[in-house]
Amino acid sequence: MSTGQINTVILLVTLALGLLTTSVADRISSSNVSKEITADDSSAEISPHLYHYSETPKETKFSQSFAMIKRYKITLLQDDVSYTELQNLIEFLFNGSTGRNVYFFHDYADAAVTASMTMCFARGAEVTVFSCKGGMKAIESIIKSFNQLESIRNIFVLCSSDATKSLFTEIYSKLLESALTHWFVILQTDILKPLTALMREGTQVTFAVKTEPRVYVLRGSYINRKNKVALHDLGWWSWHATSGAMKLLKRPLYRPVLEVYSDFGGRELIVTVIDNWPFWILTYPGDGRVIPISGLDYNVLKTIGDQLNFTFRMEITPDGKWGGVMADGSVTGMVGVVHRHEAHAAINEFTITEQREKAIDFTKPYYYESTTLISPAPTKRLKSYAVFTSFTYEVWIFLFLVEILIGPFIILMVWTRKKLFGEEHEKWESIPDVSLMMFRSLVIQGSKVPSSKVVYRIIFISWFFFTFLIISLYSDVMISVLAVPSYEKPIDSLYDLLEAIKKDDYVTVLGCGSNNEFIYSNTTMQIYTDIYARFDHSKGCIKNWDDGMDRVLQGKYVFSNNRLGAEVRANVRGRDKFHFAAHEFYAHGYSIACPNGSPYKTSFEEVLVREMTYGLVQKYSRDELEKARTIQGVTERGPEPINIRHLQAVFYLWVFGNFMGGCGVIVEAIVNKHRSMNADM
Repeated sequence: MSTGQINTVILLVTLALGLLTTSVADRISSSNVSKEITADDSSAEISPHLYHYSETPKETKFSQSFAMIKRYKITLLQDDVSYTELQNLIEFLFNGSTGRNVYFFHDYADAAVTASMTMCFARGAEVTVFSCKGGMKAIESIIKSFNQLESIRNIFVLCSSDATKSLFTEIYSKLLESALTHWFVILQTDILKPLTALMREGTQVTFAVKTEPRVYVLRGSYINRKNKVALHDLGWWSWHATSGAMKLLKRPLYRPVLEVYSDFGGRELIVTVIDNWPFWILTYPGDGRVIPISGLDYNVLKTIGDQLNFTFRMEITPDGKWGGVMADGSVTGMVGVVHRHEAHAAINEFTITEQREKAIDFTKPYYYESTTLISPAPTKRLKSYAVFTSFTYEVWIFLFLVEILIGPFIILMVWTRKKLFGEEHEKWESIPDVSLMMFRSLVIQGSKVPSSKVVYRIIFISWFFFTFLIISLYSDVMISVLAVPSYEKPIDSLYDLLEAIKKDDYVTVLGCGSNNEFIYSNTTMQIYTDIYARFDHSKGCIKNWDDGMDRVLQGKYVFSNNRLGAEVRANVRGRDKFHFAAHEFYAHGYSIACPNGSPYKTSFEEVLVREMTYGLVQKYSRDELEKARTIQGVTERGPEPINIRHLQAVFYLWVFGNFMGGCGVIVEAIVNKHRSMNADM
């Protein structure tokens, strides 16, 4: 047998071993290596992390056969794709990424894919394989799963042109963009244009497009200044049977999203808002534009834009609501606009809720505050009888008894001294005279001691000192009662609100579809449940916070709202017209809402953390409160002058005294007349 014949036999034997290896690979793939998920597989919905290598691959007959095939350059072809070429291209792309969670979607020969899996796993990656036919459910499971070892997933797509288009169509229609996923798509024909049309921001892709035999051009997706998906020229890669792989890279195959979005390149982002001071102050020039001029969130976003090199254009949310996911699956308000990728972000007093997180992503909170209750300012208490209310009724009874008893007590002392010492009678020694004299000193009408005797002087001086203290206390208390306003019991807590609803028919006011309404309607705490059970939507549901504050001024309404916005609106309308509850509740934070899978969310968060650390956010809130104070001065509650209403009781007492005097004159006249008639008889 000649040398040529011997080589031919060796090649044929090697080919047979390669084909046998393919069959072995199928069996190993179904048992120890991975499991394909197809459209007919009922387990397709199971989380893909269940299908991966479970142990380090050993040097088996399986891997030795691959080495033999590679050494003799024998290729297995399917759709004109060389096994060796494909394996080396995948290895090149894999080396260009930092991610070590690897997923394959393929419809090529198992041998090519399995060899690539062996290479990835040998380098420490966790590998999972899916079929292009039934991979859509797997994609959703992958993108929505938190079960990845690292922050980036690499998904290699080795599907036919039609299958690849279907894959990207599903990603687009089901909003499956993800900042944690990088796609490596190998194309045997150039279908970049239709694929690009199916891509949005958040789908990061590196394409390897075959342009001629064994030559691939490399393209990478990015967002241009017009906010459209475009492709960078990354270079090219080629495979030669003798010299192996050759490449030319103009740009990296993969860039971390944090690096990509450290500079937006001067892009203009679309931000959906509601006119909601103090977070936004908007102007409307009349040409359809919305121009922001101030506000807490305006300053926060402007600082982010300055740091990341972008500007922003405002668009008013059509339905004027914050919104959320409805029972029928629709998404309303600003949440819906961001969810549908009609805006890049929404920042407007946005509270994170579990319901909203189903539709959009939130940054870390940048501003924290609590919810409060705003009610009408408590009415002032009637002070017409302040001359009496300065002392309690017990004190008045005590003074009355003291005044009655002091006269008889002194007369008793005088009588005792006469009996014991035989003292002479003095002209003031009668109960009416002594009582009147003591009363005059009590009302500051005289304090002369009518006797020179030491005992009497001690008694009178102690009485004068007693009356001095009583007068001082009475004067001070009455001045404070008359001059300092006092008010009826305010609504200072949720329990006060519930009591006011039950007894005084107060109405709770909540923003329709707002987070505050969500709190009352979904919490399990009894106090919230009791209040919301009595909530009248026809009377208490309002569209914006200004309506809520105006409703409070109309009567028995209590507005439940966040503190900062309520403070600003109260300052504009007159702070003294409102009462803010002493007890606040439901502390929460505000975040920026981004589309699901937003690649720039982390970049936003980095700037937000710096703004919070440097105290800028608190400064912005203080600035807005100060602006409200300049619009209308805040009336401070303090002393007020004594007016005629305060002295009503004094006049009533004077009139009553005159009336009693007049009655006394009449009685006296009747008595004298009666006596005269008796004398004549």
